[in-house]
Amino acid sequence: MPANTIEIVHNANGLVEVFFPRDIRERLEDAFSRPIDLAHHVEREIAISQFVLARALDVDALIELSRLGSLTAGEGAILSHIPHDRGVTCSPRPGQPAHDAKNTGIVERMLLALSQFFGFGYAVQAEDPQVIGHLVPRQQAADAYTGEGSRQELSFHSENAIWRHLYPGLDLSPRALLLAGVSEQRVAGPETGLAIVARAVRLIDPLWADRLRRPCAYLNLPYRHRREGGIERVGPVPILLGAPGREELCGAFYPGMVEFDNVSDEIAFSELAQALREVRIGVKVVPGLCLAALNGTVLHDRSSFQPVIHADGSAERWVERLFTHARPESLMHFRHNGERVFDLTLPA
Repeated sequence: MPANTIEIVHNANGLVEVFFPRDIRERLEDAFSRPIDLAHHVEREIAISQFVLARALDVDALIELSRLGSLTAGEGAILSHIPHDRGVTCSPRPGQPAHDAKNTGIVERMLLALSQFFGFGYAVQAEDPQVIGHLVPRQQAADAYTGEGSRQELSFHSENAIWRHLYPGLDLSPRALLLAGVSEQRVAGPETGLAIVARAVRLIDPLWADRLRRPCAYLNLPYRHRREGGIERVGPVPILLGAPGREELCGAFYPGMVEFDNVSDEIAFSELAQALREVRIGVKVVPGLCLAALNGTVLHDRSSFQPVIHADGSAERWVERLFTHARPESLMHFRHNGERVFDLTLPA
């Protein structure tokens, strides 16, 4: 359904695509072109970025984007064709600030601008030192189940699922995940997969889905958050949440993240995994594309790949990530650096 300044296409597989006209893209690229350092003045950068985007679009376009972000239209998987930094061919070197690796800040500002439709942009200290994270393959982390890994497939997962249940009444999991391409690995680069949970649930026996709606699973802490003496798992908790037809999934399908006491529950989980593969939508997160997934409503994965890494440690693939939260007051119970990076360290 086109608006005056954007075009929105609802694909049969559930993916919604947002197209910005050329004149809007050029205007935003010009407005967002100066370098950006997100170690400082993050609130100002967010406010300016969102203001500029709002000025570039008309009211109808803003209403349509708000409907997508609030899930009153679409199914929670959104691919925006956005302005981006030109001529970037590799990531920052290890230890090099992102803003030193390119002389424009277009992708960062587009992420910050688009986040207004999905909630409060933030980062988790154990994963990212600044509000926008940088997913770059590293040779020494090739086997890690993180954005720095490459050798292992990252099977379908919702982000930081355990935080949904850890503190009763305090949901600390992200509402949405935004991924945008900065530099592309052109040969044999990885694919990101999306799966709309409600579509997968419709494919399995309702008895299997009912099992997963009960407290049936133990969720483990993501690997990089684990520390000696700290809490590492919570449960039993449900895997499937929400009303029929609008299900959300809380968990991850790669090794060591979900455990069951009952074999039938584990089988139900496997049946759902197969259904998710059947509804999978494959995309490549490359420059000019920004993927937004409503966390839990949509799961995402990433294929394994052989990364191209230069002698100085920079890589051809560079994707930027931003989490959003629905209730930022929940985050305020935890230490933060004043630049939207929160320390969600679990109690011992």
